[in-house]
Amino acid sequence: MPLSGQLDTRVSARTLLPLAAAVLAVTGLPVAARRLPWRVLLVVSVAASAAWAVSLALVDGGAALGRPIATNAEYLADVPRVHGLHAFLSGFTGHITVGSPGFAWVTHVSGHPPGALLAFVGLDRLGLGGPGWAAALCIGAGASAAAAALITLRVIAGESTARRAAPFLATAPAAVWIATSADALFLGVSAWGIALLALAARPAAHNPATSGKTLDSAPGKQRLPGKR
Repeated sequence: MPLSGQLDTRVSARTLLPLAAAVLAVTGLPVAARRLPWRVLLVVSVAASAAWAVSLALVDGGAALGRPIATNAEYLADVPRVHGLHAFLSGFTGHITVGSPGFAWVTHVSGHPPGALLAFVGLDRLGLGGPGWAAALCIGAGASAAAAALITLRVIAGESTARRAAPFLATAPAAVWIATSADALFLGVSAWGIALLALAARPAAHNPATSGKTLDSAPGKQRLPGKR
């Protein structure tokens, strides 16, 4: 779906933050991608992705991090309506459409599976309710997608290719959703699901748990008479 909008120029002291982040990303990430150990690079990519997204959002002030998910159409508005897991799941579909008996879920809850709302309900039950903690969850999950994508790319195309892609993944345009939209939570969950699938589907030769094993050594393998 194409994006459309209107030009909304912002010039203030806060504008310097994403500019500084951009300079650091352009100058530092390519070097980090070449020199850092692989696991350290994954952590740096996640941190850079989060920093880039947050720096862009902070152009509108600190409240801009939680404001997008605090509207009446977002998940947090329906958190108080969930009083028990069984009752919620068994009655979820009965409140999707407008005019449902009792109440109707807000737009985003109605349009997504129930697990999305349960993530924010879980935060609330842990004493981490409100838009601030919800934003932290979304930003953390969305930024972690950079590491998940690198892992997937390493499995498919090799570490050299993954390292070259690291600076681009850390500064991808997805930053405008990572800080802050619930879509960032979906991004993180789906990216890690794909990464785990890629790891599980690796050929045996690339799997440390099975490397060195051959068909002849597999359990139940029987040799034919006269063959060694």
